[in-house]
Amino acid sequence: MKKIIFLMLAAALFIGCKSSESRQGAEQFGNEPPCEHEYSQADIDRELNRLAMITDRADYTDDASFANFREVNTKGIRPGILYRSSHPAVPGARADIAARQADRARVFTIVNILDTRREITLYAANVPWYNTYINRDAITALFAGKEFFEPNFAGKLGEGLRFMIHRRGPYLIHCDYGTDATGFVVALLEALMGASPDEIIADYMQSYVNYYGFSEDEERYKIISQIPHEYLCKMNEGRVVNAANVSHAAELYLQNVVHLSPATITELKQMLASR
Repeated sequence: MKKIIFLMLAAALFIGCKSSESRQGAEQFGNEPPCEHEYSQADIDRELNRLAMITDRADYTDDASFANFREVNTKGIRPGILYRSSHPAVPGARADIAARQADRARVFTIVNILDTRREITLYAANVPWYNTYINRDAITALFAGKEFFEPNFAGKLGEGLRFMIHRRGPYLIHCDYGTDATGFVVALLEALMGASPDEIIADYMQSYVNYYGFSEDEERYKIISQIPHEYLCKMNEGRVVNAANVSHAAELYLQNVVHLSPATITELKQMLASR
């Protein structure tokens, strides 16, 4: 009898512990403190208005920096699967170099966040390399704008992500300069795959290093770096984002704003995941 009572007590304790663990797991998201920002929107706008782009290739150390072309290699993303850049098809030296860099990376699928289908067709008429993507249905033109938390952008982004899922990589994401819309979409994917906020912000800010000569110790770097920080917070419904909840924050945005199903989000993660 004592043995039976002992076993019943042990089972109750085990169930209680598991229930407690489950509650703790559920509570680790959603109870983060609200985000606080060091700089005002006026501070950010002031620095954005002061930007002066470095336009001469001779002032850059390499072609990739000039074209703002780079591999996305943050935590969780498979090497050689995802790239970002400035526009590779508009007239100009920067686009020519971006196209060469993409070709060298063997990019198979392109997501153009900026243009309409008509616009990319016009560009492709003068850029045979870009035209090959149209001919094999390996490019999508989203014309999504920059209101990242509004229905129009979210709907277009959903189209682009589904397009990627049903095409093979490597993938190139671009807008005009590869900073704003590209920066947001890449930050979202990096967050989804578990990159730390510091990694995400550093990659976002690399575009400002490339184009404007920013360095991390400058005040303007710190001010502008609040932009991706605010994006992450907004994905997490205004709460602090850290290494533990960053992927959850991205999933919240994809589910509640972009309206992707859990199954589609899983497919997206599998597409990008390290092997």
